[in-house]
Amino acid sequence: MVRNLLSMIIKWTAAISFIFFVLAMFAPRLLMRLYTPDPELIRIGASYLRIVSVSYLFVGVTQCYFTVMKVEGHVRRSVIISGVFPAGGDARYDAVSVFFASWCFALPLALLGTFVFHWPVMLVYVVMCADEIVKLPFIYPRYRKFLWLKDLTRDAETAA
Repeated sequence: MVRNLLSMIIKWTAAISFIFFVLAMFAPRLLMRLYTPDPELIRIGASYLRIVSVSYLFVGVTQCYFTVMKVEGHVRRSVIISGVFPAGGDARYDAVSVFFASWCFALPLALLGTFVFHWPVMLVYVVMCADEIVKLPFIYPRYRKFLWLKDLTRDAETAA
């Protein structure tokens, strides 16, 4: 049941994420006009949309993992990829991937970009969001092999 549901959600999420990516990357002004008629706000918002558009491809797919776990009743709070592995009994792998992607990659690079290289705010934002992209090649193979899914139930005798 979980595999079939996840497969369907991944397909729909990938398609919808791709549509939003295309719109945000190639028609951001059109999207901004849905929310405001102000030309200056449209100009500024369009530049932000173009930058974050790439994240739609990755965040959308990672959110579908959480959605399946929530539907199955394994988690109650909203998280991105950090919900699937711990909910399946693989919290250590998740913690290590978050540590390296966030604390060893995104944060140091954002700090260097801000204080040493004086990058624009938008570029620093992209670097901070890149931790999801950095994690994906490491977590996706583990997910596909279902190595994260452990039996977390206890027998009635051992629970007492």
